Amino acid sequence: AKSASHGSLILWIPVLLALLGVCWALLQQEATHKEVSILVTGLRISITGSEAQRAALPQTTPEKERDAFVIAFFVVAIFEVNWTLRLLVVEPLTRLFSGAQGQQL
Repeated sequence: AKSASHGSLILWIPVLLALLGVCWALLQQEATHKEVSILVTGLRISITGSEAQRAALPQTTPEKERDAFVIAFFVVAIFEVNWTLRLLVVEPLTRLFSGAQGQQL
């Protein structure tokens, strides 16, 4: 039963690595990389920055092509983080505390 849970993890590893490659490829485009950096920095400043720092955040008009790549990056990155945490943290802890075996989750 324990090997079934490890089997599903082994099946997911190539998928997660491929998606990591997709994120890397998306970030190779200069406009996408720059916009992702701006958005991540803006999120950090929105949470921890001063009022003056928040007021100084840049604003631009939408660019459909660039924004489509940025959205694709965040969709893939969030999927990647979600499934990695599920497979490496949540499922093992759930099995540990519930006593579930294999595919019972």
